[in-house]
Amino acid sequence: MSIISWFRRSACVAAVAAATLSLSWGASAKTLSVAYNINHTEGTFRQQIIDHFSNRLRAVSGGRLTLRASPETPEAKMAHMPELLMSREFDMSLTYPMRFVKIDPAFHIFNLPFLFKTLDNAHNMLSGVFGDHFRNTLAERGLRLLAWYTIGTRNLASNKPIKNMEDLEGMVIGRTTMSNDYSIFGRYGAYIEEYEENDLYDYFQRGDLDIIEDTYLNFWNKKIFMRDHGYIYETNHKYRIMMLVMSDASYKNLDEREREWITRAVSESSILSWEEVDKRNALALSKLIDYGVSYRVLNHRDLMEAADKLHSVYRRHFPQLMEIVESYVATQGGGDTATMMFNLDETGSKAY
Repeated sequence: MSIISWFRRSACVAAVAAATLSLSWGASAKTLSVAYNINHTEGTFRQQIIDHFSNRLRAVSGGRLTLRASPETPEAKMAHMPELLMSREFDMSLTYPMRFVKIDPAFHIFNLPFLFKTLDNAHNMLSGVFGDHFRNTLAERGLRLLAWYTIGTRNLASNKPIKNMEDLEGMVIGRTTMSNDYSIFGRYGAYIEEYEENDLYDYFQRGDLDIIEDTYLNFWNKKIFMRDHGYIYETNHKYRIMMLVMSDASYKNLDEREREWITRAVSESSILSWEEVDKRNALALSKLIDYGVSYRVLNHRDLMEAADKLHSVYRRHFPQLMEIVESYVATQGGGDTATMMFNLDETGSKAY
């Protein structure tokens, strides 16, 4: 099944972006107030998703179910979203899986580099037994997993040339609390330092950081920081995933027609969050190259060897989930990570 047809038939993966949702009642309409945080590198794309979802919800409901956006919800609240959802301070949130590790430590698995091998592999895993594990875990706590959402894969930008993985020795890599496990780079002698997400590009521009990770789309949005730091390296080490989660009690407060409107709006917004984001990241890379940024593919086999050691650690902690992960790759394939995203050919060149 193609990616496009998969999404057109599924309401699982949504683009509702960012946040939290609480209901206010009108005489003939209901308004869903959506709180989210645009004060970070992904803010622009999240706002576009909210706008798209809002338009679809208004259209399918004939204006009887609408959104009222609050785009600057404090990060302090987002950090405690599971508790706020369970207490019904908010009805819905789109946030990172790592927010839910207090509910189930298995959510740590989303920090694992190279968890997903291809776009289809990610779709199949999240809509299958792997995704069901997290869906069921949340259901036990009175939470409803409505959708998965992505902003693409993460790669590296450096202010120094890197010819091979050994060149990482002594370099400083900036990470955030929501970043993936960096031990695959630490193995080559890189130093890992933690910063607030909004500060990474500032420290990178000043030279306090040698390397940062992000999507091509965000690199392009922040291209002013790249002007004198013109090296981008394809690694695809992290497939950025977010979840749309709703309080089950809040969901049950909606009638059947209103639930159907949400399902339809979610489904019709999903193409923006998956199919379109892939195109936008590929286009962003093309623009970066035209902008003068140097681009090359790092040796993925070296990275995969480092990742395999990390995967073995996760096998000890989460054996059942890791067995599911490995069974998907074994039965569906996944290929070499060097060719897994954006249609790289075997030489490492882009095939647009």
